[in-house]
Amino acid sequence: MSSLLCNGFASNCDLRVNEIMFAGVHNAMSSEADGFIAANNLKSLEDALDAGFRVIDLESCDCGDSLGLQLCHRECNLGGYVDIGHRDVGEAFTHIKLFLDDNPGEVVIVSLQVNDDTLGGVHSVVSNIDGLISMLYSHPDPNKEWPTMRELIDSGKRLMIMHHTQSTPCTEPCYEGFITMFNHVFDTPWYLEREDLLDSDQSCVIARGAGSSRAFLVSNHFSGTGPPISLPSLENAIVLNEKSVLENRHEACEEKLGKRPNIIMVDFWSKGDVVAFVEESNRALAPVDPRGTSEPTSAPTDEPTPVPTAIPDTTAPNTPIPINPGKNGDGTQTSTQSTGAGSSYFIAAVAKCLLLAASVALVFESSWLH
Repeated sequence: MSSLLCNGFASNCDLRVNEIMFAGVHNAMSSEADGFIAANNLKSLEDALDAGFRVIDLESCDCGDSLGLQLCHRECNLGGYVDIGHRDVGEAFTHIKLFLDDNPGEVVIVSLQVNDDTLGGVHSVVSNIDGLISMLYSHPDPNKEWPTMRELIDSGKRLMIMHHTQSTPCTEPCYEGFITMFNHVFDTPWYLEREDLLDSDQSCVIARGAGSSRAFLVSNHFSGTGPPISLPSLENAIVLNEKSVLENRHEACEEKLGKRPNIIMVDFWSKGDVVAFVEESNRALAPVDPRGTSEPTSAPTDEPTPVPTAIPDTTAPNTPIPINPGKNGDGTQTSTQSTGAGSSYFIAAVAKCLLLAASVALVFESSWLH
């Protein structure tokens, strides 16, 4: 069996990149850790990568004057006076490159919203980071099948940069290695209040990319404070990032849209169970072998299997306990010959004694604890 793990699981390796699910960070550059006001996240994008998030959503801006090209949330300052936060483009992409270098079995997607016609500037920065352009996977033909995770990893093409909202039209590829996002992606609304987001009739609809090949479905699973000025809401994120909420909404969206969401985009990524939900969803895609068991999804360990110390009696009165035919409790083969009536009575008597002893022990333990 191959020891390769693709984004953490062996079972991901032979699935296409648009078949598995990714945990994503909305406005990943906007964090309290990086000094943003009204930030979308508490911790940095570097911490998010370390925590298991593999889609990094960024926005590029022209902040003018001495700042120039930056990562920001639409603008770097309010009215030219109040700095609301920005990050250096080269620094962010350099750290993404370092993460990929340190984790050769990982595939990362960058979703880039382009403001102020800055796509060319971002491409220039990326091109000047040693070895990063050669890591980019581009997909010019929407009708072509996407590669498997194994193919991406084996080829070294482990980063996809998908851009949108560049106002100057161009023919893909606009810039070497960059992907026009909504030629391949459709998404759910990003502007809903929490109550509407949890209503599948309102949130499980297509917002952008209706005419795309629909290889990827992005679920925008975040909600702001609401009007008049909607700001990122930690309170909402704590609720929305719970595993049960993620499960309920995305089961409904899969049923309504006919496609399993590929990217779950959240605010305040450090809260909740987003990575656990994504990992469980991907684990469920593991193929089943002829013996009826799922193939291993992660690397084998040398830890021994724990042996239970007691087995509760959950059978109804007078109901025979099912026994695995042909096997003893230690896994050895049983004899096919009858043991005789005397042996049967002896075994039954021993079983009753063991059950009685277990019952007495449970009563004693209950009295001691309470």
